[in-house]
Amino acid sequence: MAAGCYLLLAFALTARLWRHPTGLMVAGNPNDTDLLTWWLAWTADALVGSDFTLTVQAMNAPSGVSAMWNPALLLPGIVLAPVTLIAGAQASYNVLVLLGFAGSAFTAFLLLRRHTDAAMWPAVAGGALYGFSPAMVHVSVGHLQLLLAPLVPLLVSASLDLLHRRVTVQRGGVRLGLLAAAQLFTGEELLYDTVLVVALLVIVLALSRPQLARQRIGFVTRGLAVATVIGGLVAGYPVWVQLHGPLAQQGSAFVADFYKADLSGFVTPSRMMVLHSAESAAAADRYSGGVPEYLAYLGWPLLAVIAVAVVAGWRDLQLRVSALLTVLLAALSLGATVVYQGNPTSIPGPWRLLQHLPLAESVLATRFGLFAPMAAGAVVAIVLTRVHSRWSPLAAAAVAAVLLAPLLPRPLQVEAVAITPESTMRALATVPTGDTVLVVPFPTATQTAPMRWQVDAGFGYRMPGGYFTGPGPDGHAYIGGDAPRATEALLTEVLDTQVEFGITAEDRAAATADLAYWGVDTVVLGPSQDSAVLERTLTALFGSPTSVYGGTVIWRDVGSG
Repeated sequence: MAAGCYLLLAFALTARLWRHPTGLMVAGNPNDTDLLTWWLAWTADALVGSDFTLTVQAMNAPSGVSAMWNPALLLPGIVLAPVTLIAGAQASYNVLVLLGFAGSAFTAFLLLRRHTDAAMWPAVAGGALYGFSPAMVHVSVGHLQLLLAPLVPLLVSASLDLLHRRVTVQRGGVRLGLLAAAQLFTGEELLYDTVLVVALLVIVLALSRPQLARQRIGFVTRGLAVATVIGGLVAGYPVWVQLHGPLAQQGSAFVADFYKADLSGFVTPSRMMVLHSAESAAAADRYSGGVPEYLAYLGWPLLAVIAVAVVAGWRDLQLRVSALLTVLLAALSLGATVVYQGNPTSIPGPWRLLQHLPLAESVLATRFGLFAPMAAGAVVAIVLTRVHSRWSPLAAAAVAAVLLAPLLPRPLQVEAVAITPESTMRALATVPTGDTVLVVPFPTATQTAPMRWQVDAGFGYRMPGGYFTGPGPDGHAYIGGDAPRATEALLTEVLDTQVEFGITAEDRAAATADLAYWGVDTVVLGPSQDSAVLERTLTALFGSPTSVYGGTVIWRDVGSG
């Protein structure tokens, strides 16, 4: 029953996508969507071609990119490869959006039923709060790797099974290790964050029952050892490649302590919620992290119940632990220093205590807002069960309505997927398989149309550039990897400014060196509103075009001169 309810809710939320599942995507973040559909398409193509590898050569020629340092969605891509091959990567992406909502709600429901005394329908409500939370709705705008969170409640459940000795060491350890490996290949960041969440949960439980914690520490340690061995057998080599392979990197590609919740965001609904005002929507729009990172909102009624649960429900272990965990996770999302209504304050945030943990520099604090609704869902399920048993079903239903109504999402807005021009497809079809092509506009995090072109061309060629995270000259992680070469910088500046620069002999010499570095012999300029100035620039660099296919222009043998 619960699974069916969640599927219906997910279909209602994503209804507009199914009018054209291969040609529509969730609106608001096309560049990240292009990135993730690229990975889904690459995975399916690599499986069919038997050239699946963790160092992907299709973009960022000649170095390639690491699948382990990027949101490659390897496991979902493998599972949905048949859908991708038949209907295309966008169809698989949209299926995963649906399953992200429904699956996360269902596994949260299973967690609540197994580890709390919540009754059936209160557990359904608690699962829905997690799977369809405002945080999940916001990450659906281009951050599929975060929306695909069904394994998170299962990891929490497996950890609690070990803690409560509901399984043998071997069975519990194997289950936990396999789930961790599966999450690693789905979304590594969520796995790391889940480890921190489970650690906090265990600490809260241990402080609540210290004697019991001391009795079970040996059992849990043995279970974790088994999990580590199993996880290492499945994922040890990919992790070794990630940390010690040719494209190893360190640090974060993002500015430290930038992506964090605004304190006012906990009570400020965005326009993606049914119940919002023009003022609250405008305030949410001003959030510096953007729509996909606006993850804090819980609403006044739920926050009030959590506060009451901490105080009045202190003697109820389940309620106390769930409420405290909600508060801790919400507080961690505030980052190292608190921001209120867009204004920095001098108030330190709790994340400051954890930000120096190994690998924590890559964590975006705001994303703890994805986990707070899971703990809050437990609070809601327990409270509704208590109200139902002590008062009446009608009273419980009324409480549920008050708590969940502010969190009700609007159906997702959609936009059309950019279609590869027919002239570009005809031009790319003439490129010998396996060649490296300089595609213009130069593919970057903000120019992702060439990645769609490469997908539609069946990955028949490699290309410099792309949207990816890679190591810079100092080994630090950067979006786009190494510093841009001279020709990339020139073409990007021409595109950004629409100014036709006078091409010098030095520019031509740099272009020749760059083409040799990339291994490029062919340049392809696709049609766009900016193609005229780019064509003149490329002609000044490489001479007259070799071929013109409608609005797509080709220069051949440019690397031989």
